[in-house]
Amino acid sequence: MNIDFESELINNFKTRNIELTFFETLEETKNKIIELIPKKSTVGIGNSKTLKDMNISQVLNERGNIVFDKTLAKNKEESKAMKKKSLLSDWFITGTNAISKDGHIVNIDLVVID
Repeated sequence: MNIDFESELINNFKTRNIELTFFETLEETKNKIIELIPKKSTVGIGNSKTLKDMNISQVLNERGNIVFDKTLAKNKEESKAMKKKSLLSDWFITGTNAISKDGHIVNIDLVVID
């Protein structure tokens, strides 16, 4: 990525009180997530291909976090319970659909708890 463009993005997000960081690999990203989230925290996980590819639910669970990932539910009732618990978790991790150059985050996903 162009350094000037990257700096502009970082500054535009900073004006919205959002810290923006770029990573070259999924491994670097996963390591940063692990560094940021305390071991005793509960973590809700959004349905994200990127998070699945880095196996973040299993990694966090194995180190002692309580993880609420609806995609690992055994049935509809368990999925519903996980969705509700993830709303009250200490941390919630998800992907985003897009970001804008001026510092907006765009998500078009819908969470349905029925």
